[in-house]
Amino acid sequence: MKNNSDERKRIYAIVEDLNKEITDAETKKAKHEKKIHKTYNKLDLLDKGIKELERKLQVTSTDGKQEKEIIKEM
Repeated sequence: MKNNSDERKRIYAIVEDLNKEITDAETKKAKHEKKIHKTYNKLDLLDKGIKELERKLQVTSTDGKQEKEIIKEM
């Protein structure tokens, strides 16, 4: 019986460590996503954001400064 208890404690410790690593990774991911773009800050929104910025460049007439900012955003 004691072996089962020790094994169970060991397994719970491993699971706890894994959950902590997952939480840390998710926190880092969220932090980095915020740095991507002010609006399109999720990885699944990046393609949409780039397409909209490209469209904005093609459709609207902008001066060089605005174009430079749009390209920087991309």
